[in-house]
Amino acid sequence: MTRAHNVDALAALAGQLGSVAAGTEWYLFGSMDREEKYSSDVDLLILCATAAQADALRAAIDLDQLGRPIDLSLMTFDEEREIGAVTLQAARKIYP
Repeated sequence: MTRAHNVDALAALAGQLGSVAAGTEWYLFGSMDREEKYSSDVDLLILCATAAQADALRAAIDLDQLGRPIDLSLMTFDEEREIGAVTLQAARKIYP
């Protein structure tokens, strides 16, 4: 699967999750984002308003639905500001 295919699938998933994903931001990083020939997983970072929202997303997302594993990282916006995960991972926003 290509980066574009995975981005489309993840954006569709975010939309399907409705209120569970409301106000979140989704970022792709790692080998799939860099479009490396042999990427083994999909590295996904989701920023959430609260830890409870992160827990709800963790329960709602099937990590095997893309045909390769999703390596899911969830954190609150406050946590991200503290550590700068988006910048550290050179992540690119895919949703919204």
